[in-house]
Amino acid sequence: LHESEVFARDIADARARWAKSAFWDPTLEDYQDLLEPSSVPRVLESTLSARLHPPNAGIHGIHGIHGMQAHAQSADIPNMSIFTPPAILFFQSLLPWSSLDQSGATAEPLFWGDIAGTLAGFVKDAGQLVRRAAAG
Repeated sequence: LHESEVFARDIADARARWAKSAFWDPTLEDYQDLLEPSSVPRVLESTLSARLHPPNAGIHGIHGIHGMQAHAQSADIPNMSIFTPPAILFFQSLLPWSSLDQSGATAEPLFWGDIAGTLAGFVKDAGQLVRRAAAG
């Protein structure tokens, strides 16, 4: 096609226009949202600030000055990760003490394998208790 006599003049004109054109034209309406000074949505701004400034990290650290303050502050620390599968998050959210870590930096994600391993441990421990009770 590029060697065709029919399109040779059109291709030469297009190459000349391309060589003279500016690579970036900031007046393009499609890209105005990218050119604004704060192109980060508010949700992402709060997430970024939460990653940089973890909750309850004041002058005296996470545990506070007294034990009661440490207990009160531990209730405010999120314990559900945003990276946990949605079905697990749903059941975790039914618990009254659960709070979602929207930054993804504070809480560890919980996966199906973690739940299976915990249940297997409970079954194993229950089996040992039954054996001990039957033997003694």
